[in-house]
Amino acid sequence: MDLNGYSGYVRSVPGILSFMKDKHRTGGNFSVFRGAGLLLSWLLAVPAASQAETAGFRCGEDMRDARDGKTYQTVLIGGQCWMKQNLDVGMMLEAGSPLQPGLPVSQADEITKYCYEDDPANCEVYGGLYTWEQAMGSGLIEAYGDVCPPGWHLPSKEEWEALASFLGREDAGQKIKASPEDPYPWDGTNESGFSGLPAGAGNGEGYQRLGQWALFWSSSEADGQRAWFAQLDGFWYEQPPKYKIIYIGNYYLKSNLFSVRCLKDSQQK
Repeated sequence: MDLNGYSGYVRSVPGILSFMKDKHRTGGNFSVFRGAGLLLSWLLAVPAASQAETAGFRCGEDMRDARDGKTYQTVLIGGQCWMKQNLDVGMMLEAGSPLQPGLPVSQADEITKYCYEDDPANCEVYGGLYTWEQAMGSGLIEAYGDVCPPGWHLPSKEEWEALASFLGREDAGQKIKASPEDPYPWDGTNESGFSGLPAGAGNGEGYQRLGQWALFWSSSEADGQRAWFAQLDGFWYEQPPKYKIIYIGNYYLKSNLFSVRCLKDSQQK
């Protein structure tokens, strides 16, 4: 197969067709998902210019999640194509009525989420809140992968670190957070265009710090109980330098409810 001078080949496995990357460092995949049709994605990487494209999609354009019709803005930061909004997909669960132990957090045709204070209006602004297992797609059929749309994925710890490094670790947080002038404001500069919002967090018992902090899951597991995350703090924090950085840690339990920010696939998963 030839794509504007970049060649590769197609192979088939049950449920998924994959377009394999070749020596020219293109990469992408055909994925067949229930109700979502066929998706072709690839990355064109050339010196000093990287563009993520998906069958006519160019990073910086809006993308539509075929699963529910929601539209997300996108932004290219240091060669990474990020959604500019937190993911908001799935049936809302109430934190006051957590799932019974042993039950899957999702079913093959049903993704679940939480909304801050169990209010759907908060999901519309800040996106859904997910346990790590929900974010990783636990209980979904294997072809679905994590909770992000086809062609996108939950960022790894290393991908969060790459974002922080590109923006300059000492003040990356300020560049990632929304600014006071943005439609949904925070206390950053939003120099990157990432538009991070203080969505708060929670667990099966309740919620905390809406308007004060943002926590995002990574796909990287720390141990059986914990996973890596990225954290942004507002001016409220008692140590002023911390509000300027993006903190990447691994001490929170997987049962916590954090935001999900999806990253465009750059190679076969």
